[in-house]
Amino acid sequence: MQLGSGPFRLGNILLLLCAMQFGKFLRDNPMLYGEKLGGDTSSFVVYAEHPVLDEHLEQYANELGEDYMAYRNHCLRVLSFAGYHLGESATDKDIDLMALALAYHDIALWSDGKLD
Repeated sequence: MQLGSGPFRLGNILLLLCAMQFGKFLRDNPMLYGEKLGGDTSSFVVYAEHPVLDEHLEQYANELGEDYMAYRNHCLRVLSFAGYHLGESATDKDIDLMALALAYHDIALWSDGKLD
């Protein structure tokens, strides 16, 4: 069997397709290097705080203990991505609702080490 035929050719094609998809992911990821490469990042907001999120998380500060800031930062990071992907159509009410949902989305995993 020749090197350029049969399963070697199919493997090379699959490898090329995977590499192309990974390249697209890298190009379109807004958090890499702090900006979206090749695109407009003016609508990308990195949240360092959010009043609705903070109001609800503060109630669980004791349960979260030393993980409080780590969980809060996790929520803010997800909020930043979600707001970016929602786009310019996102209203303040939408962002507030996402912040509320994020305050509770993984809290048991962080506070009790349980999924429920």
